[in-house]
Amino acid sequence: MTCACSRRRAELEAEGRFDVTLHCTQNGNFEELQCDQDNGTLYGAQYLRRCESVAFSQILQRKQFIIRGHTGVTFADTLCEFDGSHGRYIIEGQEYSFLYMARWN
Repeated sequence: MTCACSRRRAELEAEGRFDVTLHCTQNGNFEELQCDQDNGTLYGAQYLRRCESVAFSQILQRKQFIIRGHTGVTFADTLCEFDGSHGRYIIEGQEYSFLYMARWN
């Protein structure tokens, strides 16, 4: 166990990068890259899971609003686990909602 994925993600977020979509395993390592042995096609390097797809979309939308001069636009925060699945809770204004989502989401 090297925790390389968790460490790299923490470094990027410390630099202000919140558009990071690295997939980490539960022990902090990178998820295994999958390959089609017949034709050498790589799978798993550029994919978003359901939760991080929503979160990433919100980040891009916020940037577009700011670029166009709109301020005060808010979204319900989408919190994802490091493996791309839904976080344990979401925050909407002053309210917290606890979730249970299967790890494959």
